[in-house]
Amino acid sequence: MKVVIVLCVKEFHDELEKIFSELNVLAYSETDVRGFKQESNQLEDVPNWFGSEMNYYNSVVSFSFVTKEQAESVLNRVADFNRSLDCCSPMHAFMLNVEKTV
Repeated sequence: MKVVIVLCVKEFHDELEKIFSELNVLAYSETDVRGFKQESNQLEDVPNWFGSEMNYYNSVVSFSFVTKEQAESVLNRVADFNRSLDCCSPMHAFMLNVEKTV
């Protein structure tokens, strides 16, 4: 079992829902977040993670417990979506192992 986590700006939420639906990710949880980015950022390989110190972006964090195959498919679809963007706020997706559940 894997947990897949996706962060996206609200403007891309409909696309994320479409990805989940098409990949049969039928159960997931979400929460709204406000993202900020300090001007001096040591993570230069993560451009425009959310926003700047003066501005923030309304974003969504979604997560779901899925099979490894579903998680891989979600990450692949998010990567495809990001390649189609002509702006600077891509989705961010993560796949983590679930070692134990109760």
